[in-house]
Amino acid sequence: MTDKEMASRFLFGGRVTYQGEHYHVLEVNHLNNTYTLEPDYGGKNVTGVKASECEPYD
Repeated sequence: MTDKEMASRFLFGGRVTYQGEHYHVLEVNHLNNTYTLEPDYGGKNVTGVKASECEPYD
């Protein structure tokens, strides 16, 4: 995915697939262009994820 697609999912909702799991985009770190992802069904948030590491889910 691109940074623009990830930012859209952050602003308007939507999920991404990261390492085979589905996540919501929780926050954006503009300083190093990374994202924090929140798992769909509980668990720990994943930080420092780049847009290129994710795939669109819905």
